[in-house]
Amino acid sequence: MKMAQSISTASPTDITVDGPPLEGHAQKRYEQFRWFCGSRLVGLFAAAYVDQGMQHDVSDATWATGRYENRPLERNMRTLAAGQLVMWGDAEVNARHLDRLKTLHREVKGKGRDGRPYSAYSPRAWNLVYLSMFLLYRNSYTPITGDPLTDEDNEIFYRVVWDKMGSLSFSGRSSGLPRSYAEAMEYYQDLLDNELTDTYMLEVGRKLFATPPAPEDLPTALRPVWPLISRVAGEVAITCGMAISRPKVRDVFGFPFNKVRRIEYAIICRVLPVLYHRLPKRISMAPLAYNRWQYEQLVSDLEGTQLTSFRPDPELAPQHPAPAGA
Repeated sequence: MKMAQSISTASPTDITVDGPPLEGHAQKRYEQFRWFCGSRLVGLFAAAYVDQGMQHDVSDATWATGRYENRPLERNMRTLAAGQLVMWGDAEVNARHLDRLKTLHREVKGKGRDGRPYSAYSPRAWNLVYLSMFLLYRNSYTPITGDPLTDEDNEIFYRVVWDKMGSLSFSGRSSGLPRSYAEAMEYYQDLLDNELTDTYMLEVGRKLFATPPAPEDLPTALRPVWPLISRVAGEVAITCGMAISRPKVRDVFGFPFNKVRRIEYAIICRVLPVLYHRLPKRISMAPLAYNRWQYEQLVSDLEGTQLTSFRPDPELAPQHPAPAGA
């Protein structure tokens, strides 16, 4: 079900991260995008994250730690958990985990596979990871909801993610995160043109999507059919992720977006909006996002019981004047 698009009078500068508080239609769209970020369905498109691994600092960092290749499921679960804490934790939890991420990434540096120095906290690598996260949310929105985005929507969407993760930015203008959607797309295109290439991380990624490892707690009864299940799951995941990625990302990864896959993706895009709009929130939303939704609903309900004024109510006030001398 598509949301009716009302006319907004806000200019692009009013809705960027440096603009004033949003109002009216822009604020409604902000809330819509915010809650979308809590959908489990976004995970179907997580293969779009492969663009991060095309940058040598990111790839060498994952090679050095060994976790991406040897403990991929555990790593992915930690990534999902960290995302929930940052996006849906309260202000104190959000700040604590953003500081934690910065501190831990500063420690990952050294010499990569080819002897070249790397740092997981280099500005270009750091900003790429941020933009990759934003693009996952933004680019999966329309396939999942069926709701197209306008130019103004793009800026509002960027502000949603910035409000939760903008403090990750370096302080310098040249090294800091882009401060608008338009700037972000220019920055990302520059990364594509000048830094993103085939890497160790992509080599491992291709294997993981082709033959996803079985979870350690997979029931014994499912282990014989896991190869079939994993191939189907891997195909769906890589098709969804690559479909929302830039053509160069698909080319570098080696993903032929052929006619068969386009048909597969078209079918998926017919099903996803139905699931998004009809599944109960307790099923469709990530646990901490659902907890936040319940909390905000309860706050709204409780606030709805309150008076807007303590002045005497004409219908309830005494109908006769108070006795003299009272």
